[in-house]
Amino acid sequence: MKKRNLCVTLGLLIVAVLFLGAYSSEAAGPTKENPLVLRFNTVNKSEGAVGSAAQTVFKKELERLTDGRVKVEFYFGWTLARSTDAVIGGLQTGGFELSDWNVSSFAEYSKAFLPMDVFYLIPNKAVAYEVLRGEVGRMMADRFAKETGIRVIMITDLGFRQITNSKRPIIVPADLKGLKIRTQSNPLHLEGFKAFGASPTPMSFAELFTALQQGVVDGEENPIFMIYLMKFYKVQKYLSLTRHLYSVGSFIMNDEYYKGLPEDIRNAIDKAAVAAREAGIREVAANEEAWLSEMKEKIQINDLSDDQILAFQKIAKAEWPKMAKTIGVDYFNTIREKIEKIQNQQKK
Repeated sequence: MKKRNLCVTLGLLIVAVLFLGAYSSEAAGPTKENPLVLRFNTVNKSEGAVGSAAQTVFKKELERLTDGRVKVEFYFGWTLARSTDAVIGGLQTGGFELSDWNVSSFAEYSKAFLPMDVFYLIPNKAVAYEVLRGEVGRMMADRFAKETGIRVIMITDLGFRQITNSKRPIIVPADLKGLKIRTQSNPLHLEGFKAFGASPTPMSFAELFTALQQGVVDGEENPIFMIYLMKFYKVQKYLSLTRHLYSVGSFIMNDEYYKGLPEDIRNAIDKAAVAAREAGIREVAANEEAWLSEMKEKIQINDLSDDQILAFQKIAKAEWPKMAKTIGVDYFNTIREKIEKIQNQQKK
């Protein structure tokens, strides 16, 4: 893990000082005529594209709540930064103010969100939504800000991660043996896929489509919407619904920059972030079946039964003690117990 206290670097301090000087009072703050422009580095190809509901709602709500004194300017296709290092660095130095990013990619910077990368720790969507909205999500976000200087203004649903590949259907864990599966550079993802017998291969997301097309890797794992959005189904033969990990997207911002904003704008950002989170949840819930249905024309989809999933869970849960050591046993146990409490409450 990269130990970086971003909030004390020279670049961040320069940004914070300049901003605080510009907005030291409401009188000096943004107006309709001279709005504050927040540059948003986003994966989306355009407003209204698949997977863009959260970003679109955030922009609309923030601009409405601030009566046009704040404007959100999208930079589509991650044109400002396409790797975790570049995203964190861009926020640190003031290259842009906002980005969306998958929390699993933060592992090199902080262990705050690593519990989300424990295979099968999140059992279903109902539990997942409580994590996004409640204490567990806030605990992880708070720790991340303390360790990195980057504020997670919201986390939202991307869906459970599934496996695609070009070689064979994945029905039982043994089907993964020897397959080169692209993963994020995340120690728990590597451990999990090694336990299944695969050959996990960390690779930049930006390189993935070409790598699949050229056979550099045999497969990859992503939530349904991302498989659909990035058209991975066009260069893969099989999609297996293993539901091995719950995938969480985030909007992130330099914490010192956020704290330097006028209070009313901070409040507006917080409210817009909640609206964005809920929009993301609704979009995935409303469209996953349609995305799968459309992909069926191009790729064989294997919807695993509960019994088939259990075979994967058994292997994965045997790895939990090792993963707990990577995360920090006390921290992992605290998060696990809170998630189990949510699950037990929902069973009543």
